[in-house]
Amino acid sequence: GVTYDFERAKKDSLTGWTTQAVSNTFTSDLLPGFTLAPSHALWEGTAGTDTARLAPFLTSVSTRFSLSAATFRRVAALLTGGPAPPAGPEPVAPPPQPGPGLPTLGGVTPGVRSTQDIAGGFGGGRGLTMSLGYELQRVRSVSTVAEAIPRSQGNRTLSLATSFSPTRNWNLSWQTQYNFTTSEFGQHTLRLERDLRRWRATFDFLQSPNGNFAFSFHIVLLDQPDIKFNYDQRTVNR
Repeated sequence: GVTYDFERAKKDSLTGWTTQAVSNTFTSDLLPGFTLAPSHALWEGTAGTDTARLAPFLTSVSTRFSLSAATFRRVAALLTGGPAPPAGPEPVAPPPQPGPGLPTLGGVTPGVRSTQDIAGGFGGGRGLTMSLGYELQRVRSVSTVAEAIPRSQGNRTLSLATSFSPTRNWNLSWQTQYNFTTSEFGQHTLRLERDLRRWRATFDFLQSPNGNFAFSFHIVLLDQPDIKFNYDQRTVNR
């Protein structure tokens, strides 16, 4: 919201406006997991001073949404007036990719699996799911009497995460990010998982923007997670 301070407005060289920026978030029942979050800077200058000029400026936009077979069935039901499919878990929107350096996988060291990863099965073959995220960051240019001081023109990135089960016991997932500002890809993360009766094998392939590469292999006994084997290989460009 926007705040106005009547007591502050009584002081010299000040106004009552105290809100420098506003942010909004929009969601949709049609696309579970969809969010649109724009942010605006309201003033050119510092809010609450008599030199500030009201000039709303879009500083950032963040949008994320997920697609799956259930999404298309939900849209078809809406258009045809048929019954909506039962609600189910939607794919998770792609998380922010880590910066350059030795690759990591979602903050977890390659080859080391969490308890949730070990316990959660995927038998039965999942359909294709996809999550997309778009981020825009902008900076208002600053002008002086003598010259206009150049500032960053902003940053635009697209994140993608997709997964599916080609067969009952195989699962494949891939994550990446593309920076439209630098025309470069971010980190690539490819994971293959295979259920082997009571065992689960995981293969992780990761590559960072600076060329660093990591491969890990992990196999664990599902009902005895302490019985496991890990293998890691990393290549670091200097």
